[in-house]
Amino acid sequence: MTRAALETAGVPHKLHVVEVCVDAFIYLCRTIQYDHVPKPDVVLLDLNIQSLKGHELLGEMKRKESFRDIPVVVLTSSKIERDMLKSFGMQADRYVTKPAGLQACACEMKTIKELAHP
Repeated sequence: MTRAALETAGVPHKLHVVEVCVDAFIYLCRTIQYDHVPKPDVVLLDLNIQSLKGHELLGEMKRKESFRDIPVVVLTSSKIERDMLKSFGMQADRYVTKPAGLQACACEMKTIKELAHP
């Protein structure tokens, strides 16, 4: 859905997807299997990502100097206020409850694009 929303919104992108939070951290560290990938302009983080909770990855990103400048958008189905407050307390740049439908998601992608570093 994210890829389709980016395309619908006309947002130029190179979307890299990892399914497991540990892989996301490995990706960000650009270890051997990901040594060819660029540093992301924005991270879209689902709080319910497999194996390691999304807040744990957010915390790791904000603790590590080389990741702190990467904007993090928590893009989740959680409407729980404590998840939102915890995300902002951990320095998430934005908290978005996953919108319903392609057009709504495309609008969010346009807004999120503005967080990307040129």
